[in-house]
Amino acid sequence: MKKARSLSYFVLSLFEGHLIHIHMKYKLEQMNPVAMKFLLTLFFLVTLWHISSAQLNAWVGLDGDWNIGANWSQGTVPDAMDSVVIDSNTVTIPSGFQAVGKYILTKLGSSLVIADNGSLSIAGSTNDPAILIGSFTNNGLLHIDGSTAGNNLGLRFGGLSVNNDSIILVNANGLTNGGTLENNGLIEIGLFSQMQVSAVQNSLKLTNNGTIVVNGTNATSSNGLISLDTLINTGTISIENIDGSQAHGIRNEGYLHNSGWIFINEILGSSANGIQNRDTIVNAGKITVENVFLFNNIDCTQPGAGIFNEDSICIKNDPTYESTGIDIFAPDNFLINMQGGSIIIEGINGAATEGIHNGGDLTNHGKITILNQSERLGIINVETFINHDTIEFVNFSGLTGISNGDVFCNESQGKLLFKNFSGTAIDNNDTLKNHGLILMDTFTSSTLFQTSNSLFYNNGMVSIQNDQNVTTPFFNKTNGHVHNDTAGVLSFRNLTMSQALNNSATMTNDGLVEIIDGTSDQNKINMPNAASQLTNNGDIILTNLGGVGFSLSNAISLVNADSGLIRIDSISGSFMRGIVGFNSEIVNSGRLEISNNFSSDAINISGTSSLTNDGYITLSNIAGSGVWASASVTNKECGIISLDKELRVIGSGVFTNRGSIFQNYNGGNIFSNPGISSGLLIDRQESFNGANYTNNGLLFIDFTDTVNCLDTIFNISAGPNDSTIAASPNVYLDEDKTIVAGTIDLTNNWIVLSEPSASATAVYAEFTFSSGCKKVLPLSLENPVEPCGSINIWTGNISSDWHVAGNWSLNAIPIASDDVLIPNGSTVVIQSGMTGLAAVLTVDINASFTVDGELDVQN
Repeated sequence: MKKARSLSYFVLSLFEGHLIHIHMKYKLEQMNPVAMKFLLTLFFLVTLWHISSAQLNAWVGLDGDWNIGANWSQGTVPDAMDSVVIDSNTVTIPSGFQAVGKYILTKLGSSLVIADNGSLSIAGSTNDPAILIGSFTNNGLLHIDGSTAGNNLGLRFGGLSVNNDSIILVNANGLTNGGTLENNGLIEIGLFSQMQVSAVQNSLKLTNNGTIVVNGTNATSSNGLISLDTLINTGTISIENIDGSQAHGIRNEGYLHNSGWIFINEILGSSANGIQNRDTIVNAGKITVENVFLFNNIDCTQPGAGIFNEDSICIKNDPTYESTGIDIFAPDNFLINMQGGSIIIEGINGAATEGIHNGGDLTNHGKITILNQSERLGIINVETFINHDTIEFVNFSGLTGISNGDVFCNESQGKLLFKNFSGTAIDNNDTLKNHGLILMDTFTSSTLFQTSNSLFYNNGMVSIQNDQNVTTPFFNKTNGHVHNDTAGVLSFRNLTMSQALNNSATMTNDGLVEIIDGTSDQNKINMPNAASQLTNNGDIILTNLGGVGFSLSNAISLVNADSGLIRIDSISGSFMRGIVGFNSEIVNSGRLEISNNFSSDAINISGTSSLTNDGYITLSNIAGSGVWASASVTNKECGIISLDKELRVIGSGVFTNRGSIFQNYNGGNIFSNPGISSGLLIDRQESFNGANYTNNGLLFIDFTDTVNCLDTIFNISAGPNDSTIAASPNVYLDEDKTIVAGTIDLTNNWIVLSEPSASATAVYAEFTFSSGCKKVLPLSLENPVEPCGSINIWTGNISSDWHVAGNWSLNAIPIASDDVLIPNGSTVVIQSGMTGLAAVLTVDINASFTVDGELDVQN
């Protein structure tokens, strides 16, 4: 907290219409006693000279009552024409007595007391104020009326003053406190008129536990209240109808602590502020500022000025007025909204206005609400802005909700809420870090969130939902960078916009980007120029949308990295596609899944585009082609493409497969230029179209008939096996390779299934490619596998005799429950007089099997 000013101003009114300002280097109580005595002696000599022409009635009695004539120098109780001077002792205006005077002066060391139901009225024709240097206690009424004094009569306190009842100033030039004033009752000032003064001016310490009311001024540049040192309010301060150039409701140049209510209304002059704070305000109560005509409702533009808000600040403007809500202008200024603090700013309008202008330190631990604002900015930040709790915009129709030009951090508990919004919610031109929640709900803006020459770092939640025909909710503009970190979520739901995310610069996603339930037939993620680049290490999910999932035009690249997942599901509309690329690069090393594209192709690339896959691409239930390309498509060694439609590579397009392709489609593929494969092809419909396509790898056709426990899959590749592709000896029932289902032998082109589950619909084989990468690939089974018993495989290690145990894998002659396999190249004889037994017998077509005795096959 900033230290209150040590420089005090003791302001005394001397001579007609003039002010003598005695500048004290230290507070009065800290001043050298000799200097203090000299100063006050000088003051009283000048004052007594000034009032000598008036009828002087000085106190000459001892302690006693005002209403006893013998206590006064004139021998009579002062009347309305007397200038009253009390230089010592205690004077009491008794209960029920109505004291009067033209002028009053009490000296240091004296004491004036107005008892209960007593009163003192000062209403002379002089321009001099009532000056109370001695102690003053008011339990009744002090009334000053300057109507006959040219509206210049006022009240000055210089000692210890306590008001427990009422002080009323009418048509006067206000109240000045140069000592210690405590108000426990009512101080009311109306229609003060002296130019460049204040209705209330505090030069030392003013404590208000009651009510201070200032209503109306007839002078320009006249403030409601100026505090040059310490102002403590636990009651109510009400200031209304202040009219004049640079005339403020409250000007604070010291320390202001409010735990009561400060109400300011109708500040009408140009360059005027509701509150002009030049030092420190601590608000633990309620501050209400309404209807400031032109400038700032609360102004903190002087260097070092700051506000701590622990309770409530409410700002509300007439729609025709043009003033900023709170202006924190200089780098060392601050507004700190503490935990539990509330700031509500309503009705800020005008072409050059903001709800909050932050050029210093804006920190929120409570709640800030920008309500019913139009025309310009909700919050503009050009320095440091940190939010730990809630900032909400409701019914906003201005230009921008938050305009960030420096560093803005929305911390883990922070919430930025935009509801019923029109305009740009956030315009980021520097650094925006979100660790909390940004919610944009029900909006009509053309662009809701944009970054330009800036960084947006998100490790929290950004939710954009329920738009009303917005063009681009999220726009990453030229030279911007968006980094959605591992815990970050960018969520777009129930949108009618043409684009959810327009990435015209660079973007990195390590978290989750989801676009769900959109109806427009336009692009959902648009990358429109040569600066566009998106790298995905996390998840991008596009579901139940109209339009194109990704649209790339002259983009640098869309890179789905090893850990990345891009899932595009249920795309509808006229000729809509999962991914469209023109003169753009698409690289997949992770998982790319496109399904239920009801209109056209899953992936469509043209021009100088390229699609390179080193990960897993799954394309299913596609209306058009799986891949339509007049450009380059490369499936690398570790790449897997699984699709249920054709590959269509036409024009100048080139298709190269060095990895794995699973295809479940009986319509054939189209290659207008020679394609090449040195990888693994698995055709689930026995219809892989090899026209204009060279296969140097392996082509498997899945099982199509009922599969017995002993069966083989043959290599029917158009070309020779690629010697750089190797298979593990085992096949499995699961991807984790925990349940062995048989063995694989690429030399003899078979897979032998041994005791798989009857419900198995696929077995898994591990292949090693020339690059060294290993893939566990499923070989689907159209029909479930029949269960097996014990499998006994012929090895022929000793001879060709069936009945030699050493010739069998189980080292035992087969029995009636064994499933028996005689593999390729074997020579087996059942000798005359002998009977061979088996539950199931499988003999390879290239094996030699002679039965000279008997063979009993149970199944």
